[in-house]
Amino acid sequence: MANIKGAKRFKVAALTFTAALGSGLVMQYGDALASRWGVDAPVSGPGDRATDTGTPHIPVSAGTTVPDMQSMLAGPAPEVTPAALTEVPDDLDAPQLIVPERTIPDDEGERAPLMQAPPAAPEMDILPEEAATDALDADVDEVTALDTIPGMEVGGAAAAVEEDACEPTLNATEAPMASVTLELDAPCHVGMPVVIHHQGMMFHQIVDAAGSLNIEVPALAEEAFFIAAFNDGAGAVAITAVPEVSLYDRAVLQWQGETGVQLHAREFGADYGTDGHVWKAATGQIAQTMDGKGGTLVPLGDNRVLQPLMAEVYTFPSGYAGDDGAVALTVEAEVTAMNCGRDISAQSIQIVPGTDMDAVDLTMTMPSCDSVGEFLILNNMFENLTLAAR
Repeated sequence: MANIKGAKRFKVAALTFTAALGSGLVMQYGDALASRWGVDAPVSGPGDRATDTGTPHIPVSAGTTVPDMQSMLAGPAPEVTPAALTEVPDDLDAPQLIVPERTIPDDEGERAPLMQAPPAAPEMDILPEEAATDALDADVDEVTALDTIPGMEVGGAAAAVEEDACEPTLNATEAPMASVTLELDAPCHVGMPVVIHHQGMMFHQIVDAAGSLNIEVPALAEEAFFIAAFNDGAGAVAITAVPEVSLYDRAVLQWQGETGVQLHAREFGADYGTDGHVWKAATGQIAQTMDGKGGTLVPLGDNRVLQPLMAEVYTFPSGYAGDDGAVALTVEAEVTAMNCGRDISAQSIQIVPGTDMDAVDLTMTMPSCDSVGEFLILNNMFENLTLAAR
């Protein structure tokens, strides 16, 4: 990882952003998934920025070549099917077919017979006709006395119970700091990737060896609706009320694959690498957030999935902030050996109490591999937070 404090940074310009478009498309995709399981998602469409009616731009350094922007989700809804594990858990043993070896006689001139005659039947004493009839009647009476034979109903209730046991279930319960605890039970999807959808945010997780998943997710709406979708078409939905969402500012950065993008929050004038600089390497302190004195960052997603959907969520308790000041929110893209000279895409979602959800999509070409270790700063994907002590 590059030294974040001393790394070279370049402000990127001439990048065209499309506000709110991507979020609406993702939400519509979420609605379609919800309707598959007979549930309507209580989500609303995104709003435009109240203070900016034009297309935002960012200034660029000389010599940086950046193509026109395209919406990350302007095409068809993202496919979940390509998701696959790059490694299989150790406890998932694939079934093996054991084939017996053929034994060849030592003498090549002799061949073992293909079939041998069965052994002679043993001699049996013949019962008198009357005794044999009595024994047969007793056996018949014993069988017909049984009303049912458990497990013998072909295609009946036993098969239905087995099918129901494979249906995933999802439970959502309110958690501290306007978050939601998700509990997914998927006994027939052990070790499989699942996409969690929430208000336009999407990220991959992996079901554990017990067929379950337990995670905590920052809520983006007071009626928090969640979808868990597997790549085989199975899925589940859950909803819970989170009224405390109105007390928090939230900024979401999401992407797919190796993009190098990072969400940075610098609180109350903090410099890089100092207290108050919150990012993936310094995610903040929950105690300070609960006291209204600082924010925290929650990473979401599992990079063991091929081309994983990933997200970072920054939260600040603006509803009970302890100090006046501002929080600078930026997206930074580190030039790495995995993304240099390639196109990358990302999307931001911002939740400000009392306003509509806002989203910005980004697509850009990274600098050449000569610039590995440097950072591009994208200032206009989020509005900075202005805080007033409560």
